[in-house]
Formats: sequence, C-alpha cells, structure tokens
Amino acid sequence: MLSPLLLLCNITFAQKTSSLSMGSRQVKESANYGLVYTGPMLYYGLAWERNVQGKQLNYGFDLGTGVLFSRGAPALNFSIKPIDLALRYEGSGILSGLWIGPALRGTYEYALYPEMQAGFDYWFTRLSLGISTLYDQDLSSERLRCKGFISLLDMVSRQPAERGPHFYDLGPGHALKHLNSGLTPGFWSRSFSAEFQLAWRRRPDSRCTLAYALSYAGYYEEPRYALLQHTLRLMFNKHDDAKP
Repeated sequence: MLSPLLLLCNITFAQKTSSLSMGSRQVKESANYGLVYTGPMLYYGLAWERNVQGKQLNYGFDLGTGVLFSRGAPALNFSIKPIDLALRYEGSGILSGLWIGPALRGTYEYALYPEMQAGFDYWFTRLSLGISTLYDQDLSSERLRCKGFISLLDMVSRQPAERGPHFYDLGPGHALKHLNSGLTPGFWSRSFSAEFQLAWRRRPDSRCTLAYALSYAGYYEEPRYALLQHTLRLMFNKHDDAKP
C-alpha cells in the first residue's frame, strides 16, 4: 500500500530521524473489569522527511512495548505503528510558517493480562485518516517545532464484548488474525485519537532533538477503551546534504 505511493511521488527523502522514547501510559479497558493500568513504555522509531515546492512529505513507524500494573496485577502491552504518513502544504499570509495537510496512521495496540484474563488477548487496531499540522519557530539560535494530529475517520478493530470462557485463542497466529479482523468505520462519536508534540533543538542544524508528546486514543462503544500517554523522545537527525 505504501510503496506504490512513494514510488508515484518519486521523492528521495532528505532527512532521516531515528528516535528512542520512554512513555508513561495509562489504559482503561472496560472488558477487563474497568481497571486502570499504568506503567512505562519503551519505543524505537524511524522517520523520513522531504520538502518539495511548498509541500512536505513525512513517513515514519515505531515499535513499543511495556509492562503496566493495576493493584499489583501486570499487563503486557505492545504498540506497533507501521504507517505514519503525512503530506503537508505550506501556509501563506497569516498562516506563514504553518504546514497542514492530510495524514494516514495505522496503529496496533495489543495487550495480555496474565493474572486477570489468562486465556484471552485484547486489542485496539486503528487505521486513522486525519489532519496533521507542523509549525517551526526559531528562537535566537534554538528551534521549537510543534506537531499535531487529529483523527477524522477511523477504521477500527476491537475484541468481542463477550467471549466463551472455554475457548482460548492466544498465540502469534491468533494475534495476527485478531489485529486485522473486522475493521469497521468510526467517526468521533465512536473512535477518536490525537497527538501533540513539542520538540526542541539547540540549533536548527543540530543532530539531536528532545521532544515531549501527549497522545490520546478512545473507543466509545462496548468494549470501551481509553489510552492516555506522556512520552519523552530523543531523536537523532541525519541530513542528506547531497540531495536537492
């Protein structure tokens, strides 16, 4: 799906960014007695960026895992974002410096509750079409970058609200099947996700960037789901100066 799009764009990316992140995650899963689980998440990500004639193309992905707890009971969390694609257009006039455009994100959230729900897995898959924004502000020799994302339409997969207690379905094969099963559309009344990130560089051409991100995702039908996360990211930027 992604490769043909990049080939059609015929673009060589000029900046590559790798990142290491630590997040503080809070998850409430109504199907697991409505308990709130909190704990750390660790991530590794890659992203590419290219500006061409007033347009900016971004593609990235990241992988994360962590262990959350509620009343001493653990939850194994896995987060995969294989698609984070945005095509932004440069604003003019009073919107000068602002980049805005459509974005597509694919996110898999997968959890296991070995003490509370030993025989079942839990998931929240989102393929989100939304709006992405970016704004750079130079302050003396430093640079601040604000990025935002808001979903407008989600294709969503969730585990069933009711499952038979005598038929367990754990394992890698079941996980792959479940994460991509029964995708159905949902607007804000059913599913919503958003993220805001503030990044700081000591110099505009610095190789290192420090960022803070606040993200939220919710599913408002049974089984209800809510995720809130604070994340600190250390990003390493590599510019390909040989490319136009």
